[in-house]
Amino acid sequence: MVSGGGKRMSLTPLATVLDVEARMPRAMTTAEQTRAVTLLIDASSRVRSHTRQSFTMAQSVEILSPTDNQLILSQRPVASIDSISRVNADGKSLIPYSVWTWDGLATVTLSPPSSIVNAPEIWADNDWFWRNISYQITYTHGYSVIPDDVVGVTAGMVLRVIMAPGSPGVISETIGGYSYRMADNFPTAQVELTAADIAILRPYRGRRNRTIEMR
Repeated sequence: MVSGGGKRMSLTPLATVLDVEARMPRAMTTAEQTRAVTLLIDASSRVRSHTRQSFTMAQSVEILSPTDNQLILSQRPVASIDSISRVNADGKSLIPYSVWTWDGLATVTLSPPSSIVNAPEIWADNDWFWRNISYQITYTHGYSVIPDDVVGVTAGMVLRVIMAPGSPGVISETIGGYSYRMADNFPTAQVELTAADIAILRPYRGRRNRTIEMR
């Protein structure tokens, strides 16, 4: 996310330094704790990019074209539908729209208005009304507590980097789905999702819509 002044603002990490340390076979050093702060930001970004989910509570604005008469939201879980507007043909101006129902999950069903000014009434009774129309929907979503498996994946990604072997003379090595290389005997491993991580995150992976996240 980028603020109005151009300074990049990170979302809250999906795990904490304590979550990482709880999974280590020993206590973390001060240097490792400091490094873990940055690695958690990187790992959280990877998880969010893969799943297309923010996880933390936020408000988003999406521009959607309905499938039949339904809008399918990309962020889960949905906490509330805050507003819906039709987008005019110019792509900018909006008309507030209030004839809709929400299933409590991620689907909004639109209903035609009871009347359309200066238009045949039949237009409200067939699928013409939904064609070539986009809707702007503002809604709140996310978890008040990040799911344990998401915390585990995020903390595990950081743990693998911190625990990467640093033996002198080692240039590169692959351990399972994790790889690292050495530069001047300094481990330059980056946080990566393993095949097991991807399997754990599969239920969270969402669809891609045109989204503007607000905080």
